[in-house]
Amino acid sequence: MPPKSTTPSFQHASVSFAWRASSFRSPSDYVLELDRQDRDEIVAALAFLDRGGRIAPAHALTKNDFRFRALGAKFAHAYEDVRSGKGFVVLRGLPVEGACTSAARSRRTRKASSSPA
Repeated sequence: MPPKSTTPSFQHASVSFAWRASSFRSPSDYVLELDRQDRDEIVAALAFLDRGGRIAPAHALTKNDFRFRALGAKFAHAYEDVRSGKGFVVLRGLPVEGACTSAARSRRTRKASSSPA
């Protein structure tokens, strides 16, 4: 038996991912609505990574870097919808306030200070 590949497959696992708007009863069939607690979990996770200096480079982060509680189960379900279900999920309510990291703040500060007056 050949060794199991550790490279993720980016091929959709379902053959039934062709859909039309009429395939859905309502937006709740494809929208993951983030509530206040979910947003707080995201902001706390970003702050934790930022304080530890692990927020950059972003491409090096994995799901193991994020210690979500209830939100972890919601994201796992959304992942399954993307991977083996309809092929997409709309995330509604992503946090904007409080989600800024020190790396993003320093980029904005450098950009603002290099702009001509």
